[in-house]
Amino acid sequence: MTGKIYKYHIVDSEGNHIESNIPDEEQAYTYLRFIADRDNRSDLSVEKIHSPQLNGHILGRDPDLH
Repeated sequence: MTGKIYKYHIVDSEGNHIESNIPDEEQAYTYLRFIADRDNRSDLSVEKIHSPQLNGHILGRDPDLH
């Protein structure tokens, strides 16, 4: 079984997504610093969201069995 997969979003103080679905935490923080410096913003943060992955067994029947 694989570990949990997360997506990272850069959000402002009101919860608005500035950038979404960043696949790597380090990349998200690097991008946050870039946007904060570029736009002179101090109200940004990184939001970590679990991204559930579907297991093939719950999607339906295996066509090879029929």
